[in-house]
Order: sequence, then structure tokens, then C-alpha cells
Amino acid sequence: MVEGTATEFLLGEDWMLRNGVKIDFTACEMKRYCNDEKRIMPFSYDGQQDGDAVRVRIVKAAKVTTNTCR
Repeated sequence: MVEGTATEFLLGEDWMLRNGVKIDFTACEMKRYCNDEKRIMPFSYDGQQDGDAVRVRIVKAAKVTTNTCR
């Protein structure tokens, strides 16, 4: 998880798989279990705004620079 501004965050797919996180874009919710308790975090995107929701930026394509030695 990478923090952005106060209202944005970036989640890596590996973090989501390790923590059993599911994102439901229809319901605009991120769901996960923490100590057998279901946690739901609402989010908004593309012009939607809800006072309790976290703002999410959806990226369709991203160029990632890697620093690997060959």
C-alpha cells in the first residue's frame, strides 16, 4: 500500500492477494477480513463523491520502469 495525498492510496495486487482483499467496483467497496471480522471500506471514482468514501484513481494502462540487472 502506498500513500498519496490525504484522500488517495495505491494498492498493489500482491498486497491484495496476501491480505485477502476484494474490490467490488459495482458496490464501490473494498472488502477484507481482519481477525475474523469483515471490514468494508467505501470508495469513489470518476467524479463520484461520498463524504465517507476514499477517492480512487483507476488506471487503464501504466508504464512501469524497472531497475533490474541482466
